[in-house]
Formats: sequence, structure tokens, C-alpha cells
Amino acid sequence: VLFAVADEITAVLDVIRGLVAQARRHQAAQLLRTGIDHAAVRRLSAAAD
Repeated sequence: VLFAVADEITAVLDVIRGLVAQARRHQAAQLLRTGIDHAAVRRLSAAAD
């Protein structure tokens, strides 16, 4: 019985780890996109000057 419970806990933890990793990747991608947007805006405003 203990082994079955341990397996289920391990499975749940794996799912949580997967979701956390996915969230981190998504956040990193958003930050990257935001950074690129900011860089483009800066370049455009510099060109306007």
C-alpha cells in the first residue's frame, strides 16, 4: 500500500514539476518578446530624433 501511495505522490510531483517548467519557459519567452519590443521602440525613437 505504501508503495502505491509513493508512486502516486511521485506522479503528482512530476506533473507539478512539468507545469512549473512550462510556466518558466512561457515567462522567459514573454520577457524575451517584451525585451525585443522595447529594443524596437528605442531604435525607432532614436531614428526619429
